[in-house]
Amino acid sequence: MANIWTCDIPVSYLSHHPVSLVVTRALMVIKGILSIIASPLLILGMKCTTIIKNDDHHKVQFSKAAMILLLMGGISGAIAVFWFALDTALKYRTELSLAVPGITYELGYSYWFAVASATCICGSAFLLVGLYCRIHARVMEKPSSFQHQSNKNAMTYL
Repeated sequence: MANIWTCDIPVSYLSHHPVSLVVTRALMVIKGILSIIASPLLILGMKCTTIIKNDDHHKVQFSKAAMILLLMGGISGAIAVFWFALDTALKYRTELSLAVPGITYELGYSYWFAVASATCICGSAFLLVGLYCRIHARVMEKPSSFQHQSNKNAMTYL
């Protein structure tokens, strides 16, 4: 059977639904929860906030925690969005091949809002990854005494 769904109003959101829809909803809820948890951590990690002393180590740790949470939330949101689009396209192709008249599936405005939110969350996570890599490179760049010795003996040919 084609497992055709109509536009009937479901009795409950907890009633029987396809696995793909349940997993998509769960991933979107996880994305929302992780993003909400990451927001205060990100605010605490900003240099312009004075809630925590101006200790760079603690602020970097808060930013790193926010980065990890945003990255996990963005990836789960991207998986949910991709999975829903793929499921919708497969249902549409199945109905076309079975020549079912009058039923079409399309990606509505809520889908595109979910795409935009997953993109923004992933973008902010990647910006934090770049910031953390820059901070980590600056810490690792501190010259050692051996590098100072070799720079004294360096000759220039100008």
